[in-house]
Amino acid sequence: MPYSLSNKQLDRLNKGEPLSVALPPLPPMKDASGNWTINDGKLCECVSRQFTNIGRAVIADATIQTVWLDCEPDCDGMTGVYGAIIPDIEKYSPNGLPAIPVSVVVCEIVPRGYSGELAERIQWPGSYVSPTGYKYGGKQ
Repeated sequence: MPYSLSNKQLDRLNKGEPLSVALPPLPPMKDASGNWTINDGKLCECVSRQFTNIGRAVIADATIQTVWLDCEPDCDGMTGVYGAIIPDIEKYSPNGLPAIPVSVVVCEIVPRGYSGELAERIQWPGSYVSPTGYKYGGKQ
């Protein structure tokens, strides 16, 4: 379980708001998707094992999607490592290098019993702990 939500993300869930969180696809996630043909149950199950702290919230959906990234090396957390997720590539105007398309697993995390609209903005989780124990984002 290498991923954790930030305190701000947890606060949103506690207030009854949904989150859309992107994860780099790990081999088990690709296997769960069945060679990129989504098997919703297996992919959601695999994604839910990646988080340490979603509390009483649930993974409502998980899909493999293409998002666009803009390199922002001076940022904290996973944005500094991978780049900022651009909300709308059609409205994006690059100030430097062009945006880079990448495939990610987007998981919809919602409070238990939630039945409203899903979050529009896709974001990275608050932190990640690598297999070697190095932590990206959050408190070190």
